Amino acid sequence: MIPDSVVIERIVITSLGTVPIRLMFMPLAHASQRWEVFATLSKGGLLFIPRSSEFLFDDLKAVKPTDIMATPRVWQELYHMFTTELDQ
Repeated sequence: MIPDSVVIERIVITSLGTVPIRLMFMPLAHASQRWEVFATLSKGGLLFIPRSSEFLFDDLKAVKPTDIMATPRVWQELYHMFTTELDQ
């Protein structure tokens, strides 16, 4: 879980560039998620698990991932949450 008051500093290594920061959306049973975990950790990156789908936008704001890999369902959920925020 990510606390509401999370403070994350981006780690920059001059020879390697920015270390990957990722928010894990999919279960570890998914092959793509396991690969993402391996690839991120092998580069010295940081992994975070969202609290739940209702806090997804808040967790994205807190973590500020360097890239996002997700299934179409997650993209639909993000789009729905985004358009709901715009309507308010």
